[in-house]
Amino acid sequence: MGKTLINQSLIKKFYYKGELRDYCAVSINASTIAKTHERTSLSMDSGSYFETLCLGGGANNSTTHDLPRKKLTAKQILMGNTIGEKTIAQVRIEQQALIFERQKAIYQINVQKEVNTQVRIYKQWSKNDDIIIHGEHDIFPTTILLPERGLRLGTIDLKLTAGFTDYGEFCWATPSAMDHTQGYMYHELGRDIDMQLNMDMMPDSKLQYLYTGPMKRQIEEHELLFFYWVFTYKEVENKNKFIEVSWTKDNRNELNESIRKTVEQLNKNERENWQGLYPSPNNCSNCPILDCPSKVSFNNEKVFNNFESV
Repeated sequence: MGKTLINQSLIKKFYYKGELRDYCAVSINASTIAKTHERTSLSMDSGSYFETLCLGGGANNSTTHDLPRKKLTAKQILMGNTIGEKTIAQVRIEQQALIFERQKAIYQINVQKEVNTQVRIYKQWSKNDDIIIHGEHDIFPTTILLPERGLRLGTIDLKLTAGFTDYGEFCWATPSAMDHTQGYMYHELGRDIDMQLNMDMMPDSKLQYLYTGPMKRQIEEHELLFFYWVFTYKEVENKNKFIEVSWTKDNRNELNESIRKTVEQLNKNERENWQGLYPSPNNCSNCPILDCPSKVSFNNEKVFNNFESV
């Protein structure tokens, strides 16, 4: 039997804050398990563009170097223009990338593109099974200068969102109400790193350059912190803030329970050959299978898009 790979994204396809979703197995299989279809959206492309500007690229070595432009006017066409002007959203994303550059210096955040950016880590969940958890860290490891706490060591995940709201799954204005599976997962992955496993899983792993003796001792001797660094791009005023996710015994237990239940869902769907179909406005809006005959017609119904924040 092969290894079962689980990341925070897969967990959240099945569960939200520990509660089982009304998920569509057909869609999850297409996008995540069999990977026969790939979904994209303007918000996802915007997040990739922001990460490309700040870090040199996004997850899985993806890059986005431009976004859809405004349509050319007749006058612009007559003048020989071949590409439209940037949208306000794109201009604001570029402004936020400049703010990122300025503030990373203020907070003493170390960003070495292609070295400590988009660092993937694998970890065996338990010694007696073939469950491997993994995640790709935007910035790992890095120092971060915190008021009243001094210079600390941590992991940072960049997020781009339309605005700080207090509703929906990405309610960055009230982070205590959010699902923090990602933060818990990255806390777990950053500790007790098995270099041999990571080299076996990915021979060109960046960890061989990062997880050296001094860094290993720092991680072991000092608490490793985790932050979302959230930037807005559709508000009149550009905003950003750090949101820390703590690491406690209860949080670790919650993560382990989420992993256990996700394994159960994977086994269940394997037995059922991933045939469970659940059309709904939210499932269908996020589904990569554009020609699915069961796709729900929205009739202008407002749909909360799970990819609103990237």
